[in-house]
Amino acid sequence: MFGGRRRRREEELAAKDRWRVARKLMDEDVTVLGEQVAELHVDTLGDDLDATAHDHYRRALESYDQAKQLLTASETAEDVITIEQVVADARYHRATAGPWHLAGSVSGAIDAGAQLAKSAGHGVHGQQNLAQVYLNQTTGGSNTGYGG
Repeated sequence: MFGGRRRRREEELAAKDRWRVARKLMDEDVTVLGEQVAELHVDTLGDDLDATAHDHYRRALESYDQAKQLLTASETAEDVITIEQVVADARYHRATAGPWHLAGSVSGAIDAGAQLAKSAGHGVHGQQNLAQVYLNQTTGGSNTGYGG
């Protein structure tokens, strides 16, 4: 009787700990994203953005705001992990709206986005979603998150 309650309480505490760690990591990633979006604003301040670049800039800002709101509302590690896609979308739109729009080609923007994603400056976590890795480690790989 008491063993079941204790085990449930331990599981609840472990889940809360996973959420705190995942949230902290994602908070750092969202903060870096905010800095990257701010850099984009400075980089494009003197440029006349074409309609496509302007749309990507707007979508990068919207995704950043959405990531902040979702992070604030998160209650579980799984909630935090789903935010990674929103952050990835924001980074894609940031890269597409960046100074590369002056090259005049979509492929140039896509190449720039790929370079940004590969670079060490791609947020705190580089190419890995550490929140997902941490969750997989603590659950023995049984939780694959939103996409895997």
